[in-house]
Amino acid sequence: MCIRDSYYRSIHTYKVVLPHASEAVITFSEESQTDLGDSILFSSDAKGELSLQKIGGNLSKKTITFPAGTFYIHFPAQGSDIYGFGNNENYQIGTSETSLESSNLVEEFPASDVAFIDGGDTNSAILLKNGDLYCAGTGAQTGISNSSTRTFQKVTNLKDKVRVVGCGSNYTLVALENNELYAYGSNADGRCGISWSSGSFTPTLAEFSKAKTIKQIACGHNHSMILTNDGFLYATGSNEHGQLGLVDDAGNKFSNMTTFRQITDLNKKVVKFCAAGQNFSMVIVKEKNRISVLSCGDKNQGRLGQGENISDRYKFTEIEGFIGVDVKAVYAKKKHAIAVTKGGKIYSWGCGEFGQLGHGSFKNEFVPKEIEFFNDMRVISASVATTHSVVIVKNKQEDTTQVYSFGDNTSGKLGLKSREKVSTPQLIEFYEGKNPSKTFSGGQHSFVLTENMKVTRIRDIHNHTCEVTGQSPIEGQMYVGLVGSKTIYISQEGAQKNPAIIPDLAAFVKEAISPNKEFHWPLIDSQTLDEFLQKEKAQEFTGTVCKLCSVQPIKNILFINMHVPEDEPAEYCCEECATRFNELEVSPTLFYRIQRPLKPGKRLPSIPRTQFYVQSDTFGYNMQIIPKYNEKGHDLSLIHISEPTRQAEISYAVFCLKKKKKYHVSLS
Repeated sequence: MCIRDSYYRSIHTYKVVLPHASEAVITFSEESQTDLGDSILFSSDAKGELSLQKIGGNLSKKTITFPAGTFYIHFPAQGSDIYGFGNNENYQIGTSETSLESSNLVEEFPASDVAFIDGGDTNSAILLKNGDLYCAGTGAQTGISNSSTRTFQKVTNLKDKVRVVGCGSNYTLVALENNELYAYGSNADGRCGISWSSGSFTPTLAEFSKAKTIKQIACGHNHSMILTNDGFLYATGSNEHGQLGLVDDAGNKFSNMTTFRQITDLNKKVVKFCAAGQNFSMVIVKEKNRISVLSCGDKNQGRLGQGENISDRYKFTEIEGFIGVDVKAVYAKKKHAIAVTKGGKIYSWGCGEFGQLGHGSFKNEFVPKEIEFFNDMRVISASVATTHSVVIVKNKQEDTTQVYSFGDNTSGKLGLKSREKVSTPQLIEFYEGKNPSKTFSGGQHSFVLTENMKVTRIRDIHNHTCEVTGQSPIEGQMYVGLVGSKTIYISQEGAQKNPAIIPDLAAFVKEAISPNKEFHWPLIDSQTLDEFLQKEKAQEFTGTVCKLCSVQPIKNILFINMHVPEDEPAEYCCEECATRFNELEVSPTLFYRIQRPLKPGKRLPSIPRTQFYVQSDTFGYNMQIIPKYNEKGHDLSLIHISEPTRQAEISYAVFCLKKKKKYHVSLS
């Protein structure tokens, strides 16, 4: 079994280097436990194919023995995933369960591959960044079968990669990279822009100019809009309430359209964004450096956002409530709408029958109203379904992202345990700690995308002050002067400004010392230093070979691995390789840096790996790793977390002593 062929999608791998031990005994702490179905894997190779051992479930006090030397620990990683919840009677979430009160993992692909998701009443479409389109659900609108597709399947009968997709109540529009527009599903009222067909369950070429590059598709209940890269808007389908925004010179609305027609009334404006609901439409436009939001169509329930005592709008008319508001996106699906500003504010209006507006009531709102619940948060993503809404926010105080939902909760539409409709945003606890980033909704279901957690690196932050620049703390590589009566600390910037301040003998530290240790750097005077080093600097260090690049002899400055025992051959590095040792997967975390050659027969003292290890920036699974050679009984603990995780595979392990111990190194 290979770990990447198993149920893992995200793997977090540590390389453990114990070169002088025959085996390692790994014991998990009392509180350690993997998530349900997850396992921790041990292997003798980085890919997890050789000498594989697996341990999972309740890890409390469990012990595993593994051959030492070099081995790998592979952790399951929460990260880039797609989850769906809500009504699934037509398999539109890609599983066989009819309703999903709790979020369900969409297993076909990671969220990091997803460009866009849309959905209708009975189907969903997932567009990947590579242009592949996957659909699930029931009916011709899946583009795969006229019956049911229970899991997401690739739409293969298209002539090119997909650039843009949009889903209406029972139809789908797809724009390809070659600028062709295809439609499948119902074409009632001409909503697909095909004048000669009532619809098809296979993609059918629609009538739209290939000279235009399509930027966005917005599908409503029975009409569609297309936004092109040059900022022009086109519409087709039902115009019963004026939702197409097409009028004649006298201001009378056009009849239904069976092919896409340009909305010339907007030609003097640049359309930036569009949205379509049930019998109404919205656009964000820019004119003379001014952003405005316009709507047209059905006035009922306040869905136009233009007031209560109005008539249907047959052409796009400005929503005055957004004058002076920098709106970046608008969303609609049926009878209500949401707008999000560039500053992260959120507004809603329209039908509030199910609480889908989030204002703490079940009444309609006829003009945009800011959702006060989110005043202390910044909205980063929002989606609108038929009778519910989903919002992802960043908590300003804790710098975490959270998912809230409100509205109708039948069939688990809100992702909450309760089935009651709610008018105040409710936290979906399932996404706590999962780093949600985007949300999309179909008619009665929603999707949430999560990202790999980004961990702030503290391994290269040293709690010292640079002797040259005064920088505190020092970030990145650091030099520690070991000559004289005072330990001095020098940042890389300080070393570049004043290279002479680094003494002939110094320590080079890339990663911070463990906070679990009280470490005392060795200090010597010049006379003692002369007992180890030759008096004159040399252009090259005779007899030295860089362990990494094999250059010989090493010139100007010599780096010596501090961890190699004194009864074993010394390991040398040139300056270029020593400063890049993390990139090159080299295990030393500490070097001596000397500018004068060692005297014949002299050797600088080593610092055993059991006495010095860097601090960890991750917390979670807590285990003790005890090498068999460790006669003093020091317990090394490897501390790791599955949430948050890194996007890149980690190539080395991080250890620190479990108990605080003083350790002194003497050069005398």
